[in-house]
Amino acid sequence: NKGITGKFCPECGTKRPEKPSTWDCACGNKGITGKFCPECGKKRSD
Repeated sequence: NKGITGKFCPECGTKRPEKPSTWDCACGNKGITGKFCPECGKKRSD
């Protein structure tokens, strides 16, 4: 199903999955999805 640009599948109506929000830590670790950096333990700043 490549090329779907809407929020729902045109074939079955299933909602398109959302990409997880990621952040980059000051220590250099990138693409973190949790609330804390797995490398240095720093909390995500909001």
